[in-house]
Amino acid sequence: MRSLLHPVQLFIIGAVLLVMASSSLATSVSSSAAPEVVAETSDSLRITAGDISPAITASSYLVFDMESGETIVAHRDEVVLPIASVTKLLTAATVLRTFDLNATATIAKADYVTEGRAGRLAVGDTYTFYDLLFPLLLESSNDAAAVYERVTENDIIRQMNGLAAELGTKNLVAADASGLSDRNQASAQDLRILTRAIHTTLPHVFDITQLSNRVGPEIVWTNNSPVLTTNYRGGKHGYTTAANRTLVAIYNEKISNDERTIGYIILGSDDLRQDVRKLREHVLANVTLE
Repeated sequence: MRSLLHPVQLFIIGAVLLVMASSSLATSVSSSAAPEVVAETSDSLRITAGDISPAITASSYLVFDMESGETIVAHRDEVVLPIASVTKLLTAATVLRTFDLNATATIAKADYVTEGRAGRLAVGDTYTFYDLLFPLLLESSNDAAAVYERVTENDIIRQMNGLAAELGTKNLVAADASGLSDRNQASAQDLRILTRAIHTTLPHVFDITQLSNRVGPEIVWTNNSPVLTTNYRGGKHGYTTAANRTLVAIYNEKISNDERTIGYIILGSDDLRQDVRKLREHVLANVTLE
């Protein structure tokens, strides 16, 4: 069949198709080479809040929309403070992302003498890296964190700091995997970045922290969160003398007849339960979707 197009027209069309194909290939290569970073996206449903901030005991706090990252209410959210066992969210994310979850570790005396008995691990018991996530997150086991440090020869700490830097946090630093060190520090802004990244790319961390309990190979681990409710969607709390009480928590809140996932970050609190209650009441009383 004779072509209906002039040879010059065929040449032009062929050139255009070649350029389009090259552009598509370049875009594909560029996308695959780019690091995986969770970007803050704008939302067509804007959140507005009243100007009056709640009176709570925390030194720093930040409440934000999980989807868009938008701040609802904040106080000293760029101040860098010790974060205590909130560190374990970064620990768990690093384990899930970096290490073989089927690798096993036998509890040693060096792990057992770590401060605190949460998790109730016993010398001689053997667990997989995956199993240890449950005492780490549900009971805030410092022994479980010590196992990860010992078995990886502290490589986990290097990997944790690498992940924090990759995500774009400015001041999030891990000196250990448990949060016992006062040098484990971050601002509430840093923890917002970490929380949203884990929620998006490694949601199993928060899935674990929603559980009431978990039957392990040797023992049943129970969630010791002081703010666990029916619409709680995960988080982690902590305490050291230097940090006082700290928290990352996620809740599904009913706002303007729509369910919205809200993140709460609290550092340096004297009373986590009351501070969370007041912040949640502030959101429900003053926030609307436009």
